[in-house]
Amino acid sequence: MASRSRAALTVLLLSSGLLAGCQGDVAPEQWADSVCVSVRTWQVKVGQLTKNAQDSMATAKNPHEAQQSLLGLLGGAEGASETARASVKGAGVPDVDKGAQFADQLAKAIGAARDAYGKARRTIEGLPTSEAKPFYDGVSTAMETLKQEYQPESADPAKLDSPELKKAFTTAQSCKSS
Repeated sequence: MASRSRAALTVLLLSSGLLAGCQGDVAPEQWADSVCVSVRTWQVKVGQLTKNAQDSMATAKNPHEAQQSLLGLLGGAEGASETARASVKGAGVPDVDKGAQFADQLAKAIGAARDAYGKARRTIEGLPTSEAKPFYDGVSTAMETLKQEYQPESADPAKLDSPELKKAFTTAQSCKSS
């Protein structure tokens, strides 16, 4: 009998937790503010990494040096993307209709960017650097694949299909253009 009571209590607690997880726990503007900080930080970091890689590529004397520059860019972008994804997950769930779905959608989009950067990094890491033409052909293919797999618009929080979140993204202080 006690075992049955514990089982019923466990089911009740689990179902309460699941129901609580479906409801938003963060005000929309607060969630938008946190997400905008995360996404903006991510964009700035990837922009800095891209500029650094472009500068390094301009002075690279051989495929090995070019490879190291690209690996720095792609590995850094992969890490920055994971940090942004984790920050978005850590922002909680916005208290709007389908809030959990929107939070998950955005985190998955950033996770897809992370995965695309990681795939490109692994591809370039595996390219032989002994001959320039095959190396640069491989880089071109890897970067084209990255471009196809990473759709930046899917990671744009302002494109979430929620009137409440769209309003929150226009009013949250950190979401305003500086």
